[in-house]
Amino acid sequence: MGQDLRKYLYFLIAILIFILFISILYYKFDRIISLTREEFIGIKIKDARHSAQVIEAMVEREVGQVEGPSQLEDSTIQWLNGFLSTFIDEEYRYVYLIYEDEKGYFRYLADGSLDSEDRGEFGQKFFPLEEATWRETFDRGTPHYFSQQKIDTLWITYLYPLPVLERYKTFLVMDISTKAYKSIDGILQNLKHYLEHLLIFFGGISLLTLGLYFLIYKENRRNFIDPLTQVYNRNFLKRIENSIPLDQVAVAMIDIDYFKNVNDAYGHHIGDRVLQEVARIIQKNIRKEDILIRYGGEEFLLIAQKGSREGIRKMLSRIHAMVENTPIQVDQDSINVTLSIGLNEIPEVDQNIFDAIKRADMKLYQAKHNGRNRIEILSQETGHDDILLSFEKITELIIEKQIEIHYQPIYNLRNPSIVIYEALARLRDGTKLIYPGSFLPIISRTNYYIDFTTALLQEVFDVIRRERVTLSINFKKSDFLDTKLSRIIESIVLEHRELTQYLIFEILEDEEVKMSDEHFFQRIRRLKQYGLRIAIDDFGSGYSNLHYFLHISPDIVKIDGGIIRQLKENSRAQEIVRSIAIFTENIGATTVAEFIEDEETLQLVKRLGVEYGQGYYLGKPSRELVKTQPYKVLQRVYANA
Repeated sequence: MGQDLRKYLYFLIAILIFILFISILYYKFDRIISLTREEFIGIKIKDARHSAQVIEAMVEREVGQVEGPSQLEDSTIQWLNGFLSTFIDEEYRYVYLIYEDEKGYFRYLADGSLDSEDRGEFGQKFFPLEEATWRETFDRGTPHYFSQQKIDTLWITYLYPLPVLERYKTFLVMDISTKAYKSIDGILQNLKHYLEHLLIFFGGISLLTLGLYFLIYKENRRNFIDPLTQVYNRNFLKRIENSIPLDQVAVAMIDIDYFKNVNDAYGHHIGDRVLQEVARIIQKNIRKEDILIRYGGEEFLLIAQKGSREGIRKMLSRIHAMVENTPIQVDQDSINVTLSIGLNEIPEVDQNIFDAIKRADMKLYQAKHNGRNRIEILSQETGHDDILLSFEKITELIIEKQIEIHYQPIYNLRNPSIVIYEALARLRDGTKLIYPGSFLPIISRTNYYIDFTTALLQEVFDVIRRERVTLSINFKKSDFLDTKLSRIIESIVLEHRELTQYLIFEILEDEEVKMSDEHFFQRIRRLKQYGLRIAIDDFGSGYSNLHYFLHISPDIVKIDGGIIRQLKENSRAQEIVRSIAIFTENIGATTVAEFIEDEETLQLVKRLGVEYGQGYYLGKPSRELVKTQPYKVLQRVYANA
């Protein structure tokens, strides 16, 4: 009996401990809700401040400063109303300018409201509900925000001093709606209620509590393992990121070359087998203390203990060779795949593991750019220039506007007088040119990336205005999912709307497009309405997603150079190019073949029905626009047609 009592006691203790655990979790989650609200407000205020600074810069450039409201012309007020209206969306309900007159009344200077009946007219009195707060803010003359207590649809009002009038205090006002706040608050509250029910449930059902505890414990362990390859996943990297000694490890990014071609040719189930086999080979050739992580679809991250430099290089060379020489059996056929590898031997110069991964990824990018199936290494000896290429150095070059554009011609193979130029960005560091693969991965998802993109787009419009030529510029899908960057891009396009007929946006095929990406589709469709054209770049190298054709109707499809390079030896590549050309023609789009590097490829491309061609054989990127007659090789194409 005593033994049974002890078991019962242990059981009760286990239940109490678990209930205590849930109670602590509940308390912590309550704290998380409070902190999340504060952080979310902070994020929204930062966003509003950034938008206000954009407005301030544009107003200063277009309007300047006048003595009083009577000096403002009607056209200027209409421009202000129209410009402010571009910032109105689901989150920013109202954006307007208010000034305080000699008698202390608040009056409208401009209002971006889309509803004409709801718009405040120039000079109309404005009566704020929180008048004391407004007057205190006007007296201080500094930015201020306060929560709306009396209007259900509004959450925060942000006031920002905007010196449009010399003799009158003028503020930009941005009313932020409750939509975003209610959305996140509702989610958090639902999760909190879920924890309450969980606490009651586990307090009453002891046996199920212990069972669920065991299942949750096992599930947490599963969260760190990729179910397909049985190596670690990115959740594990997040867990250990702060405990990785950067001076004791090397970081390698490993990518399976042309993996999408395997999926397309054999199906995803065979692609999964390739992933499993590559992961097995890598695991077999690394040490127990090394960490292998499936970082992306066909990308692996290796964090290896240094030991000796030569040891790591030999290990990666062994992995590279073994994968290349190990055919994967598929029914009666076999598949051979190769690896591109970027190795960062000096992560100690980086701030954290993610910066070290970016440098390894930069080397992986170079390996792909240099033809794939190779290892590129960043080291103290061979990578001196890369070491100097720090985040600070890149941002310094961007701030100093050391951005160059080189132009590569794209010829119409049926009418060589029609030429498009692709604008290719470079950074200039003295006599050295720095290519995108060496700096874009480092500044991605920072404000400097936004500054770089803004400067690049402005320069492209300046060239179009001066030369009246058609230019294309590269973007990523994520550029248009970034609300700030997308808003800036659209404002620049609107500013130069009379020139958009000469502009092409090339969207890279390196990010997956999903049915749920409605914001992306909407923004692209809106840009197309302004007159510019959309091209799908490197079609056939990335996700080749047909949602592009369903939702945004691209004007141009650029066939990946990896396929074009195989035309002379691979009849299947020829059929693929012919099919793409027929498909694009049927949907009213234009086809461009990239990487045309010799006359035979040029003849094949023309014969397969491709309309435009681009490559070193036709024209290399140049600082100046090449306006000479097309090369004589084009004339031979027509002669041999």
